[in-house]
Amino acid sequence: MRLAIVGAGGIAQSHLKGYKMLKDAGYERFQITAVCDVNAENAAATAEGIEKNFGGARPRVFAQVGEMIEAGVVDGADLCLPHAYHHTLGGECLRGGIHVLIEKPVGITIKATHKLIEARGERDLVIAGAEQVRRGLPSRAIHWAVRERGMIGEPRFFTQEVFSFNPLDRSTYKFGWRALKTMGGGGMLVDAGVHFSDMVQYVFGPVETAICTMRTID
Repeated sequence: MRLAIVGAGGIAQSHLKGYKMLKDAGYERFQITAVCDVNAENAAATAEGIEKNFGGARPRVFAQVGEMIEAGVVDGADLCLPHAYHHTLGGECLRGGIHVLIEKPVGITIKATHKLIEARGERDLVIAGAEQVRRGLPSRAIHWAVRERGMIGEPRFFTQEVFSFNPLDRSTYKFGWRALKTMGGGGMLVDAGVHFSDMVQYVFGPVETAICTMRTID
């Protein structure tokens, strides 16, 4: 599998650490052959790091997804992008016959996610969400104890509370786009909330009924 890293920002570096762990564990069925980012400096630095850490040829660098598709050097793309670009660039990849792994959330809205599915059409292409929380050891242990072994009986009630002391500096690009509805989609509910809603279903099963009350406290 020839892979492209689309988006050479901070989260891409985390994904690359995961790919390096796979390679070091003996999984050799992939090769990172392309890096795509409108920021030429970030793309070049990422490609250089891949060459250094993974060996082999340096990945080709592209500024546009369309150019990358036309070059015919990738089979799958790992999209490490702000939410608003998931369905647009993901759809472009799918229409070009390329499998996609997409950072969460898969789509900025339900409608956008449906557009991804439409872009795939009837072709045998994979659309996967890069949801990592359920794959961590603590999460898998909880799933085993509650869902598989039934060690606490039949769950009737649970709560989720999240506390974070990370500074969210909106003046930086890293956090600034997350505060924009057109880029982030819905603040922390869409951003971090994806992890929590996924864990609910991972541990307790599919949601049957949803009732929601929302408000913003500034």
